[in-house]
Amino acid sequence: MTKWQHIMASIQVQTQKGFSKSKVFIGLLGSVALSLCIGACKGTPSETPSPANNTANGANPDAPEPGIAYVSPPAYGMERYFGFFAGSMDSVGTGNAPDAGPGKPNPDYIPELSQVSNIIHIDSGNLEAKLVECEQYNVKAIVSVSRYFFDGNFALLPEATYRQNFDQIVPIIQRHRATVVAFYGLDEAYTNGMSKGQSESEVKLNQETMGAYVKSWFNDVPLAVIFAVPEVEQHRPLFNNFDWFGVDCYNRNMVTSEGVSVLSLIQTLKDEKDKLSNIDHKPRYLISVPNVGFPSSQGMGGGTKGVLADMPVYQNIIRDQMDADTIMVMPFLWQSFDNGRDNWIGAREVPAIVDMVKTFYINFIANSFPK
Repeated sequence: MTKWQHIMASIQVQTQKGFSKSKVFIGLLGSVALSLCIGACKGTPSETPSPANNTANGANPDAPEPGIAYVSPPAYGMERYFGFFAGSMDSVGTGNAPDAGPGKPNPDYIPELSQVSNIIHIDSGNLEAKLVECEQYNVKAIVSVSRYFFDGNFALLPEATYRQNFDQIVPIIQRHRATVVAFYGLDEAYTNGMSKGQSESEVKLNQETMGAYVKSWFNDVPLAVIFAVPEVEQHRPLFNNFDWFGVDCYNRNMVTSEGVSVLSLIQTLKDEKDKLSNIDHKPRYLISVPNVGFPSSQGMGGGTKGVLADMPVYQNIIRDQMDADTIMVMPFLWQSFDNGRDNWIGAREVPAIVDMVKTFYINFIANSFPK
């Protein structure tokens, strides 16, 4: 089961427990995003500045000439990021309550996460309050934007609608531009879109349409996405205007739950991103997605043992196979949540896992994995 399926099941359970479905489901999708945006954007100027001219999308002047194999500059030559998937996502975990009200910070995990990471994944109808909180705790943000572009069936909203939705958060991003270091697209987009009848080409076009509009405003902000294992195994095409790519989730036996070699998945992503960079001479990077939580059915002892055995392997994979290409580690998951079939135990519940996560974080940011 992919992380998206875990989270969607969790949302369904919370809905059955009495949450308004519209209030909870909006935390992830764009079907009613406009109403949330209006609430989150109180104080937004009545006139929004125009998007940047797309001609700013020029090639890297330091890149090699066309035809020469392009190699991304090492990610550790710049700031690198370590932050948990869904760390500040409405309705994922009891600490991310969706109903605090416009302008009020939701009870959340940002204070805790600031001790074990330097970036927060935000998917919230209370975006500005979350960004303010990130600044208070001196962490950066990666902001999910799919809620502004897609409906509950992962279909692209009409152009007038998604433009209006996204335009309302533009002033928020501009006010907190130094905090927002990346945007996050639709998680596991092929799996989700194709499950609703979209073709591969439709999914790709929809993601690139979203990417083009986001970049018309913020051309210098990277777009990130994480793929499900089958999407990479089946060589689904990468999105041309995205910048950071990851795949779920590594395993200490070096083989995923679908029986695919982890190293072959990494190599596939590296090869595909480099093909894009060969075309437009823009650097692209990888996201590592280690699994640091476990279903309670494994038991605290068994689940903890598995995670503690896995994490050194993840570090070794980055050190030996993908170090220069990896700009972000995005573990799954910090907080616990109920996915409808099993309670998912997050890293925060196990002190030994928290200690190892801290070591992982320090080693990655400092580029000092032990040999």
